Amino acid sequence: MTFTPNSPARLTVSERIERACVTCVPLGVLLMFVGLLTAGYIPAVPADYSATEVAAFYRDGTNLIRLGIVLTLIGFMVWGPLIVVITRQMLRIRPEQKALAYLQFGAGLAAWQFLLVPLLVLAAATFRPERNPEVKQALHDLGWIMPFMPFVLQSFAIALAVLLDTGPTPVFPRWLAYFNLLECFLFLPAMLLTFFKTGPFAYHGLLVFWVPLGVFGLWMLVMAWGPTGRSSAISSWPGGLTVSRACMLPERSAPVQPSSSAVRLEAPESHPRTGHVPGAAGVWVLLLGEMSMFGLFFGIFMDARAGDRELFARSQQNLSVTIGLVNTVVLLASSLFVVQGVRVARGGEAGRASRFVTGQVFV
Repeated sequence: MTFTPNSPARLTVSERIERACVTCVPLGVLLMFVGLLTAGYIPAVPADYSATEVAAFYRDGTNLIRLGIVLTLIGFMVWGPLIVVITRQMLRIRPEQKALAYLQFGAGLAAWQFLLVPLLVLAAATFRPERNPEVKQALHDLGWIMPFMPFVLQSFAIALAVLLDTGPTPVFPRWLAYFNLLECFLFLPAMLLTFFKTGPFAYHGLLVFWVPLGVFGLWMLVMAWGPTGRSSAISSWPGGLTVSRACMLPERSAPVQPSSSAVRLEAPESHPRTGHVPGAAGVWVLLLGEMSMFGLFFGIFMDARAGDRELFARSQQNLSVTIGLVNTVVLLASSLFVVQGVRVARGGEAGRASRFVTGQVFV
């Protein structure tokens, strides 16, 4: 088999199909958001609406809601191809993680059902606008109260498989594992939606609707890039030539002499990865968790403040600026002691490091 330096990439049929599958994901995400906007589901209908208000919502915008649901259903079609590609790539991880790959696939199929069925229920709410308001409200609630656990299980399986990938060329970048763990964490508040009709934990609230919706769309785009961005099935060769590993020439005991019209290609030498994220993986997981937790706290605070600005304005009069200033100085001083302690410890000055640690504990 002879390759020329400027020949087009040689991909197997399976690899071409995989690339086509992930290429359509951005279009599907776009259709999903356009459909939700067209239907009036962004922002979501408040969970504390009365039956009369819910019936009026479906009666006044029946055709737009129907059109939006159809567009969203079309957009959700890309979910199936995406999880198939993810599964195919996970099966290439070494050592093999077939259990995690099939767990991700099964959870993805379950999640696909939980994407399609609620929309069909909402479509049923628009099918007969003259239906009893209580029945219409029940259909609306059924369409919005959906389980998020399949998404959490799917992301956890992906994260664990990526962290267990010890092959010479990882299939997925390692940060993708931390991204999936972060998605699991941000989806957990959705489990509380059945307990609230107002606030950030209601199904129209910040932590159950806005955050999961944004994370879901971003997850689909990131996972569509992940397999193609670092796929182990495709090798890039010098000179702009890209060939599939399935198309490589088998190794032979004797070297093959190239003819005058052929170009001999030698596999690039494998080099250890020089780029790395500073710090241990556990530290970054902790930092992402801290950032997410504080982000949730600030989100809850802003949501509550938007609901009663006068109460928050009155409460500000009872706050002490002095105590707040002292607390800030203490936090900054303790962080400074930790940083200085680590710096001198790396320089071998154990005595000074112990003093900084003592100061931090005291503060």
